[in-house]
Amino acid sequence: MRVVVPGLRAGECSLDETASRHLVRVHRLKSGEHFVGVDPEAGLQADGTVLSAHVRSARVRFEAARPQLTPRLPPVSLLQALGKGDKGDQVVRAATALGATRVVFLISERSVPKPADGERAPRWIAIAKDAARQCHRPDIPDIGGPVPLADALDASTKGCRVLLDPGAEVSLLSALAHGAATQGVTVLIGPEGGLSEAEVQSAIASGFLPVRLGPFVLRTELAASVALGAILAFVEK
Repeated sequence: MRVVVPGLRAGECSLDETASRHLVRVHRLKSGEHFVGVDPEAGLQADGTVLSAHVRSARVRFEAARPQLTPRLPPVSLLQALGKGDKGDQVVRAATALGATRVVFLISERSVPKPADGERAPRWIAIAKDAARQCHRPDIPDIGGPVPLADALDASTKGCRVLLDPGAEVSLLSALAHGAATQGVTVLIGPEGGLSEAEVQSAIASGFLPVRLGPFVLRTELAASVALGAILAFVEK
Protein backbone atom coordinates (compact mmCIF):
# COMPACT_ATOMS: atom_id res chain seq x y z
CA MET A 1 0.00 0.00 0.00
CA ARG A 2 1.05 3.62 -0.58
CA VAL A 3 0.85 6.70 1.63
CA VAL A 4 1.48 10.28 0.52
CA VAL A 5 4.32 11.86 2.53
CA PRO A 6 5.29 15.42 1.55
CA GLY A 7 9.02 16.06 1.91
CA LEU A 8 9.81 12.32 1.85
CA ARG A 9 13.33 11.43 3.01
CA ALA A 10 15.18 8.57 4.68
CA GLY A 11 14.95 8.15 8.45
CA GLU A 12 12.31 8.22 11.15
CA CYS A 13 9.38 10.63 11.21
CA SER A 14 5.80 11.04 12.41
CA LEU A 15 3.11 11.08 9.74
CA ASP A 16 0.38 13.71 9.75
CA GLU A 17 -3.11 12.75 10.87
CA THR A 18 -4.46 12.13 7.35
CA ALA A 19 -1.63 9.75 6.42
CA SER A 20 -1.69 8.09 9.84
CA ARG A 21 -5.42 7.44 9.66
CA HIS A 22 -5.06 6.01 6.15
CA LEU A 23 -2.23 3.75 7.28
CA VAL A 24 -3.63 2.56 10.61
CA ARG A 25 -7.42 2.76 10.43
CA VAL A 26 -8.11 2.17 6.73
CA HIS A 27 -5.41 -0.42 6.00
CA ARG A 28 -5.00 -1.65 9.59
CA LEU A 29 -1.21 -1.78 9.50
CA LYS A 30 0.56 -2.57 12.78
CA SER A 31 4.06 -2.07 14.15
CA GLY A 32 6.64 -3.91 12.06
CA GLU A 33 4.55 -3.97 8.89
CA HIS A 34 5.68 -2.41 5.64
CA PHE A 35 4.29 0.08 3.12
CA VAL A 36 5.52 2.55 0.49
CA GLY A 37 5.73 6.28 1.07
CA VAL A 38 5.32 8.50 -1.97
CA ASP A 39 5.89 12.18 -2.62
CA PRO A 40 4.06 12.96 -5.90
CA GLU A 41 5.31 16.55 -6.08
CA ALA A 42 8.95 15.43 -5.87
CA GLY A 43 8.40 12.21 -7.85
CA LEU A 44 9.96 10.09 -5.09
CA GLN A 45 9.05 6.93 -3.22
CA ALA A 46 10.61 4.97 -0.36
CA ASP A 47 10.02 1.72 1.47
CA GLY A 48 8.62 2.34 4.95
CA THR A 49 8.16 0.40 8.18
CA VAL A 50 5.60 1.18 10.88
CA LEU A 51 7.29 1.77 14.24
CA SER A 52 4.20 2.75 16.24
CA ALA A 53 0.66 2.53 14.88
CA HIS A 54 -0.96 5.65 16.34
CA VAL A 55 -4.03 6.69 14.37
CA ARG A 56 -3.28 10.41 14.70
CA SER A 57 0.53 10.38 14.53
CA ALA A 58 2.01 7.12 13.34
CA ARG A 59 5.75 6.81 13.77
CA VAL A 60 7.52 5.28 10.76
CA ARG A 61 10.99 4.72 9.30
CA PHE A 62 11.84 5.19 5.63
CA GLU A 63 14.70 3.72 3.64
CA ALA A 64 16.50 5.80 1.00
CA ALA A 65 14.11 7.60 -1.34
CA ARG A 66 14.24 6.74 -5.04
CA PRO A 67 12.70 8.26 -8.16
CA GLN A 68 9.34 6.90 -9.20
CA LEU A 69 9.07 5.66 -12.76
CA THR A 70 6.89 7.95 -14.85
CA PRO A 71 4.94 6.35 -17.74
CA ARG A 72 6.19 7.50 -21.13
CA LEU A 73 3.09 9.21 -22.45
CA PRO A 74 2.70 12.30 -24.64
CA PRO A 75 1.87 15.41 -22.61
CA VAL A 76 -1.87 15.97 -22.28
CA SER A 77 -3.20 19.38 -21.27
CA LEU A 78 -6.76 20.07 -20.18
CA LEU A 79 -8.13 23.59 -20.56
CA GLN A 80 -11.31 23.51 -18.49
CA ALA A 81 -13.72 26.42 -18.07
CA LEU A 82 -14.74 26.90 -14.45
CA GLY A 83 -17.90 25.08 -13.43
CA LYS A 84 -20.25 25.48 -10.50
CA GLY A 85 -19.80 23.93 -7.08
CA ASP A 86 -17.26 21.12 -6.79
CA LYS A 87 -16.96 20.44 -10.51
CA GLY A 88 -13.36 21.64 -10.44
CA ASP A 89 -12.57 19.08 -7.75
CA GLN A 90 -14.04 16.31 -9.89
CA VAL A 91 -12.05 17.46 -12.91
CA VAL A 92 -8.75 17.46 -10.99
CA ARG A 93 -9.43 14.00 -9.59
CA ALA A 94 -10.21 12.56 -13.03
CA ALA A 95 -7.37 14.39 -14.76
CA THR A 96 -4.85 12.99 -12.30
CA ALA A 97 -6.10 9.42 -12.63
CA LEU A 98 -6.28 9.63 -16.43
CA GLY A 99 -2.77 10.91 -17.02
CA ALA A 100 -3.18 14.63 -17.74
CA THR A 101 0.08 16.49 -17.30
CA ARG A 102 -1.49 19.94 -17.02
CA VAL A 103 -4.88 21.32 -15.95
CA VAL A 104 -5.65 24.99 -16.53
CA PHE A 105 -8.96 26.41 -15.34
CA LEU A 106 -10.43 29.13 -17.52
CA ILE A 107 -12.66 32.15 -17.18
CA SER A 108 -14.97 32.32 -20.19
CA GLU A 109 -17.94 34.51 -21.07
CA ARG A 110 -20.47 32.05 -19.64
CA SER A 111 -18.55 30.86 -16.61
CA VAL A 112 -19.48 32.45 -13.31
CA PRO A 113 -16.24 32.78 -11.33
CA LYS A 114 -16.47 33.49 -7.63
CA PRO A 115 -13.89 35.36 -5.52
CA ALA A 116 -12.83 32.07 -3.91
CA ASP A 117 -12.01 30.46 -7.27
CA GLY A 118 -8.58 32.09 -7.23
CA GLU A 119 -7.85 30.49 -3.85
CA ARG A 120 -8.66 26.90 -4.75
CA ALA A 121 -5.16 25.88 -5.86
CA PRO A 122 -4.11 24.34 -2.49
CA ARG A 123 -7.34 22.31 -2.40
CA TRP A 124 -6.88 21.13 -5.99
CA ILE A 125 -3.28 20.12 -5.30
CA ALA A 126 -4.37 18.14 -2.22
CA ILE A 127 -7.04 16.38 -4.31
CA ALA A 128 -4.46 15.59 -6.99
CA LYS A 129 -2.10 14.10 -4.40
CA ASP A 130 -4.82 11.86 -3.03
CA ALA A 131 -5.86 10.77 -6.53
CA ALA A 132 -2.23 10.04 -7.42
CA ARG A 133 -1.88 7.84 -4.35
CA GLN A 134 -5.03 5.91 -5.17
CA CYS A 135 -4.10 5.24 -8.80
CA HIS A 136 -0.35 4.71 -8.11
CA ARG A 137 0.60 7.67 -10.27
CA PRO A 138 4.15 8.86 -9.48
CA ASP A 139 3.45 12.56 -9.97
CA ILE A 140 0.61 15.06 -10.13
CA PRO A 141 -0.43 17.37 -12.98
CA ASP A 142 0.51 21.02 -13.01
CA ILE A 143 -2.62 22.90 -11.97
CA GLY A 144 -3.13 26.53 -12.90
CA GLY A 145 -5.69 29.27 -13.19
CA PRO A 146 -8.25 30.48 -13.34
CA VAL A 147 -6.99 32.53 -16.30
CA PRO A 148 -8.80 34.25 -19.17
CA LEU A 149 -9.50 31.96 -22.11
CA ALA A 150 -7.50 34.18 -24.47
CA ASP A 151 -4.36 33.75 -22.33
CA ALA A 152 -4.70 29.96 -22.36
CA LEU A 153 -5.15 29.92 -26.14
CA ASP A 154 -2.04 32.04 -26.64
CA ALA A 155 -0.01 29.58 -24.54
CA SER A 156 -1.23 26.48 -26.43
CA THR A 157 0.70 26.22 -29.68
CA LYS A 158 1.94 22.64 -30.06
CA GLY A 159 0.61 19.16 -30.74
CA CYS A 160 -2.96 18.14 -31.43
CA ARG A 161 -5.39 20.82 -30.18
CA VAL A 162 -9.09 20.05 -29.97
CA LEU A 163 -12.21 21.84 -28.79
CA LEU A 164 -15.12 19.71 -27.58
CA ASP A 165 -18.26 20.56 -29.55
CA PRO A 166 -21.25 18.15 -29.66
CA GLY A 167 -22.18 19.49 -33.12
CA ALA A 168 -18.74 18.98 -34.69
CA GLU A 169 -18.39 16.83 -37.79
CA VAL A 170 -15.05 15.32 -36.77
CA SER A 171 -14.77 12.80 -33.92
CA LEU A 172 -12.11 13.06 -31.23
CA LEU A 173 -10.49 9.76 -32.24
CA SER A 174 -10.33 10.82 -35.87
CA ALA A 175 -8.65 14.07 -34.87
CA LEU A 176 -6.13 12.17 -32.74
CA ALA A 177 -5.39 9.77 -35.58
CA HIS A 178 -4.74 12.55 -38.09
CA GLY A 179 -3.21 15.12 -35.75
CA ALA A 180 0.13 15.41 -33.99
CA ALA A 181 -1.00 13.43 -30.94
CA THR A 182 2.46 11.96 -30.36
CA GLN A 183 3.71 15.50 -29.72
CA GLY A 184 1.01 16.13 -27.13
CA VAL A 185 -2.72 16.80 -26.92
CA THR A 186 -4.55 19.86 -25.62
CA VAL A 187 -8.30 19.58 -25.09
CA LEU A 188 -10.51 22.63 -24.48
CA ILE A 189 -13.83 22.25 -22.65
CA GLY A 190 -16.32 25.06 -22.10
CA PRO A 191 -18.56 25.77 -19.08
CA GLU A 192 -22.11 24.52 -18.50
CA GLY A 193 -23.51 26.96 -21.05
CA GLY A 194 -20.76 26.25 -23.55
CA LEU A 195 -18.33 28.67 -25.13
CA SER A 196 -19.75 31.62 -26.99
CA GLU A 197 -19.56 31.67 -30.78
CA ALA A 198 -16.87 34.35 -30.59
CA GLU A 199 -14.81 32.17 -28.23
CA VAL A 200 -15.20 29.15 -30.49
CA GLN A 201 -13.99 31.15 -33.48
CA SER A 202 -11.07 32.49 -31.44
CA ALA A 203 -10.08 28.94 -30.49
CA ILE A 204 -10.31 27.80 -34.11
CA ALA A 205 -8.16 30.74 -35.19
CA SER A 206 -5.61 29.62 -32.59
CA GLY A 207 -5.40 26.15 -34.14
CA PHE A 208 -8.05 24.22 -32.20
CA LEU A 209 -10.22 21.76 -34.13
CA PRO A 210 -13.87 21.27 -33.02
CA VAL A 211 -14.49 17.57 -32.26
CA ARG A 212 -17.36 15.53 -30.85
CA LEU A 213 -17.23 12.79 -28.23
CA GLY A 214 -20.46 11.07 -29.18
CA PRO A 215 -24.14 11.61 -29.89
CA PHE A 216 -24.99 13.12 -26.50
CA VAL A 217 -24.31 16.41 -24.71
CA LEU A 218 -22.22 15.77 -21.59
CA ARG A 219 -21.82 17.74 -18.39
CA THR A 220 -18.52 19.59 -18.32
CA GLU A 221 -16.90 17.45 -15.63
CA LEU A 222 -18.05 14.24 -17.33
CA ALA A 223 -16.82 15.50 -20.71
CA ALA A 224 -13.35 15.94 -19.19
CA SER A 225 -13.30 12.34 -17.93
CA VAL A 226 -14.55 10.90 -21.22
CA ALA A 227 -12.16 12.93 -23.35
CA LEU A 228 -9.12 12.17 -21.20
CA GLY A 229 -10.02 8.48 -21.07
CA ALA A 230 -10.28 8.35 -24.87
CA ILE A 231 -6.96 10.16 -25.26
CA LEU A 232 -5.24 7.82 -22.80
CA ALA A 233 -6.61 4.76 -24.60
CA PHE A 234 -5.47 6.19 -27.95
CA VAL A 235 -1.88 6.97 -26.95
CA GLU A 236 -1.55 3.64 -25.11
CA LYS A 237 -2.68 1.50 -28.05
